[in-house]
Amino acid sequence: MCTTSHEIDVLALERGSLPRTPGTPTGFTGEAGHRDRRPCLAELSMLQQLRDLLTAAGYDATHAVPGLFSTTGFTDDLAAEAAASRGKILLLTLDELYGQSS
Repeated sequence: MCTTSHEIDVLALERGSLPRTPGTPTGFTGEAGHRDRRPCLAELSMLQQLRDLLTAAGYDATHAVPGLFSTTGFTDDLAAEAAASRGKILLLTLDELYGQSS
């Protein structure tokens, strides 16, 4: 048997949900990181794959919003994808997280 583990930096359950309960609705999956480069579409794809794995494991993650937190900003293609998603992809810099203007 082959076992693979995955790491999710931020996971938020829907309000009122109990953790580790089959079918628990997941509202948000996110990745936070400090890198020398800006996150790109590959990081978004990874989060979407993790959402699919959560769903396959019995959690209700089909509508979980993927989000990326970054200290260096985001690539233009990722920013465009997030803008086109109309709030279904969340991108936050540290300044935005802490309410500071750039």
